[in-house]
Amino acid sequence: MNRPAGAHPPEEIYVEEVVDDLVRVQPDGFTRRGLTRFAHNTGVKKKRFARPLSEAARPALYEDLNAFAVEWNLKMTKESAIKALANAGIPAADIGVFITFHLTGQMVPGLADQTAKDIGLRSDVITIPTTELGCAGGAYALAMANRLAPHHGPVLVAGSEVASSTYQLERDRSKGHKAFKILFGDGAAAAVVTPDRPAGDSFEIVDSWQELLPDTFHYYGASFASTGPGFNGSPEALGAVGEAMARVPWFDRDRDSWRPEFGLLHPGSAQIVEKAAAAAGLEPGTYDWAKEVLAHYGGFGGPTLLKVIEHAFDAPPPPDAEGFLAAPGPGFRLETSRVIWRPSAARADVCGAA
Repeated sequence: MNRPAGAHPPEEIYVEEVVDDLVRVQPDGFTRRGLTRFAHNTGVKKKRFARPLSEAARPALYEDLNAFAVEWNLKMTKESAIKALANAGIPAADIGVFITFHLTGQMVPGLADQTAKDIGLRSDVITIPTTELGCAGGAYALAMANRLAPHHGPVLVAGSEVASSTYQLERDRSKGHKAFKILFGDGAAAAVVTPDRPAGDSFEIVDSWQELLPDTFHYYGASFASTGPGFNGSPEALGAVGEAMARVPWFDRDRDSWRPEFGLLHPGSAQIVEKAAAAAGLEPGTYDWAKEVLAHYGGFGGPTLLKVIEHAFDAPPPPDAEGFLAAPGPGFRLETSRVIWRPSAARADVCGAA
């Protein structure tokens, strides 16, 4: 996997602004002090929206919110995909498979077909559009890309999410929706997975695993109403992270065959990050990229994991260190892959000299 690239809308929204909004419109159940503490515990300091908070808070019809999400998904996916191709040094015409992932902004023709045309992919490129994986979309796309690249050549994965289209303050006053309003932002990310090791820095994807826990559909999902889309969650989802990871063969604590040296974790919240790290036995400081992204961008669905990986390229683990990436999603599902950090020859020489 080559270095990912992100794309972000212009509006910076600080968590204190969201707290002010929630206290003003949804005072039930929380004092300002309690809501401020609740917001702080999510790990988010600021995030990005495609429009000002005051506009996102207004009631709107589904068709208008969806059109807004479609516009920004197309814009951000195109930008991130072009950057990812440049990072990999691969022409658009060489891409054999194009995988997209998003939940907000439903469109036909889809995100994959429209973006493929916009960035100059071949007319016979294999497109794999996914729209139901939520936060697990990025991890799923990378695992699928690694399986397909040896047979079809370089694979471009790209995703976008416009969670501000679900923000409307009056739509739901539950604690879970308050959390989503604090956590979720807008953004996109893309990366190229190649069949051979790139000349530059890369993460090698070694193996992948998908776990779908039985009888957990109510843990985490989305709803669609005339007043717009929304996200639903249950506190049970937090416990499901460890339960799902315990089912993955390489996290089996009864075997001493492998221990990860680092984790590339989807930052669904500070609690989710810590539960995933604990389940994998990670040492402190070996998964800070997730906390950095969460603090400055919030969570923007499946693309957030690729943003975490982009940060890891800037402050990587030791050469040839073995770790994993992981992202939970609706189902309750867990998408995870074992990875190895492979620095370029130039970076490896610098690390060896140090």
